[in-house]
Amino acid sequence: MGIATEVYVAIVACILSSIGSFLIILLNIRFSDYRSNFFRKLIWVLSSYDFLLTVLFFFPESNKNSCTFQSYSLVFAGSMAPNFSFCIAIITYLNISKNYPIWKLQKIAIYLHAASFCASLGIMIFSLFTAEVGPYPETYWCFIHGRLAKGFYYGMIWISCLGSTIMYILIVKKITQVSRAIERMMNLEDAKKRREVLRSQIRMSIIPLALIITWFFPSIRRGREIFSPDSKEIPWLNILQSLTNPLQGFLDCIVFVFCSKYSRDKLYEMFCCKEWKKSSSMKVISVSQEKKDPLLISAEEFTSNPSEKDADSVISLSESINNN
Repeated sequence: MGIATEVYVAIVACILSSIGSFLIILLNIRFSDYRSNFFRKLIWVLSSYDFLLTVLFFFPESNKNSCTFQSYSLVFAGSMAPNFSFCIAIITYLNISKNYPIWKLQKIAIYLHAASFCASLGIMIFSLFTAEVGPYPETYWCFIHGRLAKGFYYGMIWISCLGSTIMYILIVKKITQVSRAIERMMNLEDAKKRREVLRSQIRMSIIPLALIITWFFPSIRRGREIFSPDSKEIPWLNILQSLTNPLQGFLDCIVFVFCSKYSRDKLYEMFCCKEWKKSSSMKVISVSQEKKDPLLISAEEFTSNPSEKDADSVISLSESINNN
């Protein structure tokens, strides 16, 4: 009964995650102006790995060859998603806090993507020679077995999740620092401007929270298997792990689509309210045309000697985050 519940919960989570990742991919394919944005391209790549990961869960083990293919594919896609999330966190931090230009970030993104790809491929090859594969759990899905292989696999994921969390904490800290400095100097009373800054802080905080939700319970379960292989299984932990592990695509959709006014307008345009969107999205388009790209404004530029122009820059930064 416990195994059946775990399987059904995982399938529901995979359906939600597949829909979320597919929406992000569809938006990038459907709208050229949407995918022209550098940061949305990064999310597009991340969603592709998330989609691959969740789709693999829909194919149960049937024979030895398919079981082997599923095991190593899950190892690659499962490690690639958090690794690339870490890359996006680094790029976002460099853009917001260090004012790196887009052309330089594009080069960095290529190197980071290549490093993530090679690391995930290396773990897959390492598992190929050191791990056994088989049904996991029991007779439904397949995955690698062996403490060493799973230790390397989850060790990389833990490092990526920790690094992403640290990066986004630094981003939120920088936004908070600048907004407080300007509020002290300018005594801004505009409630709308304050809400924009608050929304950007909340959105940047949700991203590491989504990573923690995705990997917290799987980490506990796999950690028990690695460090205490003879320990007794905990049914509720297995169910929570099955619910959260494949859920990253769904959480990414919440953060990068439903929490973004520009993305929501594009979603409405694609599925229903084409006439309504013209009036609601023109403001967002005009704002984006004024800025060469989202998140281009560095918080570093105006931590000293804030002025009214600096205050507008902080609000512009916040609007860029919230609209993209």
